[in-house]
Amino acid sequence: DVAGIQSFPNLQELSLANNRISDLHALEELTTLHWLESIKLAGNPLVWKYPDYPYLLKKRLVPAVDSIDGVTISQSGD
Repeated sequence: DVAGIQSFPNLQELSLANNRISDLHALEELTTLHWLESIKLAGNPLVWKYPDYPYLLKKRLVPAVDSIDGVTISQSGD
């Protein structure tokens, strides 16, 4: 749960690695972070639950993100 994250609207990098985040719905608050460029989620159950989580995150929640877990994500999701 990332409740309260909207208090940091200019956040550019965020590490949520090695937590117990198991579902993309727990990250819905990230939609308020329009400047977010990089996020780390490695070590969370959602990584295994959603093998294509980087593309789902970019498409549904944080389209401005360029890097997820250190991997550059293209605009098209390819």
